[in-house]
Amino acid sequence: MKHRVRGLAFLPVRLVAMLWTRFLGFNLGSLPAPLKFLFLRLLAQKLGFWQRGEDDGWEHAMSRRQRRSLYFRLPKAARRTYLAIYGAQGLPVPAGGATIVGSRSGLFWATVPGGLPIIQDVKYISGNVFFVDNSAPAAQRADTAGYGKHPDKPFSTIDFAVGQCTATQGDAIFVLPGHSETLTAAAGIDLDVAGISVVGLGRGTARPTIAMSTVTTTDIDVDAANILLENFRITMVGIDAVAAGIDVNSSYFTMKGCHVVHADATNQATLAVLTDANADYMSIEGCFFEGTSDAGTVTAVRVVGGDHITIKDCKAIGAYTAGVGAIQVLTTAANYLVIDSCYINNITASSTACIVGLASTTGTIKYCTLRNQTDANNTQITTPANMELFQNYGVNNNGETGILLGTASV
Repeated sequence: MKHRVRGLAFLPVRLVAMLWTRFLGFNLGSLPAPLKFLFLRLLAQKLGFWQRGEDDGWEHAMSRRQRRSLYFRLPKAARRTYLAIYGAQGLPVPAGGATIVGSRSGLFWATVPGGLPIIQDVKYISGNVFFVDNSAPAAQRADTAGYGKHPDKPFSTIDFAVGQCTATQGDAIFVLPGHSETLTAAAGIDLDVAGISVVGLGRGTARPTIAMSTVTTTDIDVDAANILLENFRITMVGIDAVAAGIDVNSSYFTMKGCHVVHADATNQATLAVLTDANADYMSIEGCFFEGTSDAGTVTAVRVVGGDHITIKDCKAIGAYTAGVGAIQVLTTAANYLVIDSCYINNITASSTACIVGLASTTGTIKYCTLRNQTDANNTQITTPANMELFQNYGVNNNGETGILLGTASV
């Protein structure tokens, strides 16, 4: 009969806390009491499994009766969490084409070499997690093996972290508050691994900053599909006339919640975002494109081909070319373009346009508030072509009420 050793599963909580702090370097003291209790019990059970040295799953360390008894000894607030974690122990990271029989939790326990164990929600991140922070002390960060798996031992640059990702498995890169890096060449960051998420942490000016300088071809390239870039401050004013700060050459790119500074009193980028015909299904959501009254920026977003593109809930203020504005379709018509709920103020003196389309472009412009600077002129939307207009209002002078733009259907 197989003998099961309970091992450390029922050690006193205080002793397990000491073990946790000693060997994993993580102080549980700041956690709410129910979560602290839960983590300690889970650790005790895992240590019990290691002591046995058996190959069967650690969930067999206790009998069903013992697990039930433990469940009812937990604080009520922790029981639901315990069930979710307990049912997910030992599950592998989901892989494409996997066949799962029976139920499983959306959470799984991941052991990170050199880092803390983490409980990960596969609804959002199913692959590897990396950390970047060049504001950490130099001795604690590096672009080399052995770093990047823990926020206290991060990589130094985003591009290096991208190179550690595996395509199409849902890898994520978290860039910590205070991180700041300056790009000095074309493709300074090359997002060339499909299916990754690059997420900045923090709010306002504490968000990670990506700056551009040295040569006018400096940019962020999007060269693989299904990329997310979220919550960054991106400044394109380290040198005058940056050609296109973000160059999108692949499909399903999403940029969300970014603050893009494309002009100041000294330098102005020519374009902030440029697409080519491969940028199908691009989505720009909740971004702020900020300029000044200094001329030099032609447009914030130039769409050159690409179908099913969405620009939504964005704000753009700057001295854009008078007859161009903040969003421009040029050279190649876009099909099913959606521009939704945007505020655009073209502050160039005598400006006429805020959005400029192209013949044969299709899609929708809706719920936008548009300001130009030519009194009695209401061509804020120029060449809408075959696009439908819904509830867009234009203003051309201070203190006035917007006028509904477009020709009414009859």
